[in-house]
Amino acid sequence: MLLSKTLNRPTIEYLEIHLSDSCNLKCNNCSHFCFLVDKLILTDINDFKKDLEELSKKIDIKTIRLMGGEPLLHPQINDFLYYTRYFFPKSIIKLVTNGLLIHTKNSDFWNCIRTNNIFIDLTYYPRYKNYLNEVKDIIKVNNLEDRLWVAIKEIFYDVFNEYGSSDIKKSYANCTRRKWPNLWNHKIYICPDCFRYYYNEKYNKNIELPPYVDIYKYSGEKIYKELTKYKPSKACRYCKEVPIPILWEKFEDKNK
Repeated sequence: MLLSKTLNRPTIEYLEIHLSDSCNLKCNNCSHFCFLVDKLILTDINDFKKDLEELSKKIDIKTIRLMGGEPLLHPQINDFLYYTRYFFPKSIIKLVTNGLLIHTKNSDFWNCIRTNNIFIDLTYYPRYKNYLNEVKDIIKVNNLEDRLWVAIKEIFYDVFNEYGSSDIKKSYANCTRRKWPNLWNHKIYICPDCFRYYYNEKYNKNIELPPYVDIYKYSGEKIYKELTKYKPSKACRYCKEVPIPILWEKFEDKNK
């Protein structure tokens, strides 16, 4: 289940939030389309604070993953960690990173991780370069081994159907991302395909984005109901009916 009710207000089990739409490692078939972001696009800290304050009045969130893109690209990363914990003191908060910038973080960052009880979800790409041991050593030095979780990423899935010819029921039935809601631009989209926006922008397309709820216009109960409809949308026709596993590789724009 994506959501469950409490006696007082709805509880969202899971929410993803971008701190940066940009990434320092452009993976082909990234589900967040970060490989198409050619400039540095960072989330505004004031917008972030307002959005989380609004959400904290309406819903609870069991697990929040702060990600991107690559979140460590944001110079205000500590502030994002602090305010997430401030507004959601009971949530599990995870920072999702490829780890390539871990060695650039100073003691303030590590103190922020520790003080705000943040977990680090490291996505490691062994075909790119060997840096896992370095990251683990840094984590160990900062006495945070119990906060690190490593996912070794060798396989990506090709899910995008740019022609929009898929049977929406079949693509929805085989979708592994329909329970990954994303807060982006003051709205919660039902899946990360909201970032198709960057495909549209780059290639001058008008591919449909998934449904969303406006967190300022909707009550907590309305947010709950909209996100628990559990049915395919028109946007599902732009996902392959069966995702195709492929070896991880860096993106090369073949349309240039």
